[in-house]
Amino acid sequence: MALALAAAAVLPTACSGGPAEPELPNATELLSRSADAMRTVTSAAVDIAVDPAVTSVPIRSAVGTITADGQAEGTAVLTLAGGAPLEYQLVVTGDVLYLKGPTGGYSPLPLASAAAIYDPTAILDPDRGTAALLAGADQGTTQAREVSDGVDAYRVAATFPAERVATLVPGVTQSVPGVVWLDAATSRLVRAELDLPDGPAGAGGPVTVRMSEFDAPVSIAPPA
Repeated sequence: MALALAAAAVLPTACSGGPAEPELPNATELLSRSADAMRTVTSAAVDIAVDPAVTSVPIRSAVGTITADGQAEGTAVLTLAGGAPLEYQLVVTGDVLYLKGPTGGYSPLPLASAAAIYDPTAILDPDRGTAALLAGADQGTTQAREVSDGVDAYRVAATFPAERVATLVPGVTQSVPGVVWLDAATSRLVRAELDLPDGPAGAGGPVTVRMSEFDAPVSIAPPA
């Protein structure tokens, strides 16, 4: 009888426990591997969305294709010289940014002079872009393994240095807390959600960066 009672007491616990969840990888290792993976990316599609309440940075949104050798093509909604947000078409080849506003044609600008507003070519730069952002992350914590934008990924929370966030979102002057989703198979950055602080130029808030179509063939030429 005593043996039967002991078995009855143990049985429900054993049945209800189920298999243990696999341990999540270390955040520092995930971020380091992702930084290494992003250094080898040759091209990607990028989609940057800034919350409408954010006024601390000049970029409102951007969509396009970028390459590691300094070319880019797409559209961006920018706030220039304190004006209203306007959509611009842009093409970058060499060291020249061709910018086209709502009216008129393309105007060539030195890329260096436009970088303070938006430089899409920096995103895949191995020394300044997403690789540097991930390598410089601090206080990382692996939160979960889940599907993000159709990709099996690890979700990692961390704090990112201002100068490295500013490569993606110019105008950031303080460290930024955020969450990144890293492809479990390739370690590439799938998505980043950054919570920009308030700044001298205005209110902060959430910014989302999505990346996809890695290493796809890209051909970008100066506009006619």
